[in-house]
This record gives sequence, structure tokens and C-alpha cells, in this order.
Amino acid sequence: MGGRYWNLLATLDLSIPKTGVFVDTSGRKDWIDPFLGARMRLDLNDKFSLSLRGDVGGFDVGSKFTYNAMGLVGYNISRVVSLWLGYRVLGVNYESGSGFNKFKYDMTMYGPITGIVFRF
Repeated sequence: MGGRYWNLLATLDLSIPKTGVFVDTSGRKDWIDPFLGARMRLDLNDKFSLSLRGDVGGFDVGSKFTYNAMGLVGYNISRVVSLWLGYRVLGVNYESGSGFNKFKYDMTMYGPITGIVFRF
């Protein structure tokens, strides 16, 4: 169980030469989504590990629906440091307002993910 904070900033700068048209505007939107998730880790040997993580949330509290899933392979460099490489998918469906003030963000982002872990 947790929460994911979203903070979006969009900026538009437009100028059309010889027309006198100049537009400079921006907007910001932020919200928090509650989520429920799970993770599993499997140590293959003393050097390599696998990790699966996922969550679902939103529940019409922040966004209508959000999800997150990742698969990772870890390599222990030492007892204290490990490197991780994997793939992540993060999706969200958020709406607020109506009419000209309606804001909709329905997006799926995905790609490789890397990380380093320090254990104390």
C-alpha cells in the first residue's frame, strides 16, 4: 500500500514571424494516487537475483486508474552494492474539470530501467 505523486508541467512557446503572433503559456497539474502492490524477489545464486514488482491504484481518488509493473535482474557487486537492470510499464488515466477547463491525461510509459542499491 502506498501513494504516487504526479506533477505535470506543460509549456507552449509559439511565435510566427512576420505575423505578430506570440503565445507563451504554461499549465501545471498535480495529484496523488493511492495504490496496492506486491513484489517478489528470487535469489538465483550469490551473484544474481530476479525481482518482479507491480501495483494498481487510482480508485477514482486521484486518477481513475493507474498501474505499474516491472521485471528486474540484479547483480551483486559486493555485500553492500548491487546493480539492477529491467523493464518498466507505468500507466495512468486521470481526468478533472469540464468544458474548456477539462484536463485529461491518459498515458502509458514504458522502457528500460536501471538502478544501483546500497545496503547498510
